[in-house]
This record gives sequence, C-alpha cells and structure tokens, in this order.
Amino acid sequence: MDDQQMKPDLLAQLSAALKDADIRILHTGDDMAPALNDWRGRFRGAALAVLQPESTAAVARAVRACADLGIQIVPQGGNTGLCGGATPGDAQTEVVLSLSRLNHVRNVDKVGSALTLRISFVETSFSTERPASAKAPSRLVEPLAAIP
Repeated sequence: MDDQQMKPDLLAQLSAALKDADIRILHTGDDMAPALNDWRGRFRGAALAVLQPESTAAVARAVRACADLGIQIVPQGGNTGLCGGATPGDAQTEVVLSLSRLNHVRNVDKVGSALTLRISFVETSFSTERPASAKAPSRLVEPLAAIP
C-alpha cells in the first residue's frame, strides 16, 4: 500500500476508534494549518490529523488509539516553543495532539479566594481579561500579567 492509500485508511481507522470520544479531529489543510506551523513561522510540517480533546480522559483515549494504530504523536501545548518540538515532520504519518481545548474555568471558590482552572495557552499573546465564565470576587489577584 502506498502513502496516498495509507493516509485515508489510517485516518478512517483513527476516526472510528475515536467516534464516541469528545475529540475534535481536524484533517483538512485550512483547519490544521495553525497546528502545523510554529508561532514564529520558522518550522513547518504536515500531519495526518490534528486531535483536539476536550478533557484529560479524551487525551488518554487519543493516546491509546494512536498507540494501538501505530501512529506517532506530536504533543502541542501552546505552540509557543522556540525549537520546533511541537511541529510535526513532513511525512503526514503523525498526529498533532493539541491541548488547545483544555482551557476552562472549573471552579470559583469565593470563600477560599481561589480559581480552579484547566488551562492551555493557545495564543502567542496574553490577555489580562478574565474569562467570561468566571465571576471571581474583585479582591482576587490574577496570577498572570500581560507580557509585552
């Protein structure tokens, strides 16, 4: 089987293995483009697909499915590294496991003055705005400041 036949077959097997999981599977060029290039534009790659799980359980399921199918994984947190380690190679046989959807406010503890967050930084700049879903008491100090 040549590479052109292998890609759709492997993608179909991966999609079938993850059909009930809360994982977004991107497989077209425009959808995958942000995950295939580093933020500085110095490294470019290609991938079979980009997987965007919604939870840590979905991350585990994606890793298990890829291992079962012999698919290599390129983990990607915020894609802000400087050495290209989160950029896939050119063979289109790897998947990018993007953690970009793991970015939710899980709990606001007004008594304990604490926020419980599930975070993945997915932009190259930071915002000092609070997430719309977080109605934190005004006396809480945000631990991250904008970096120019």
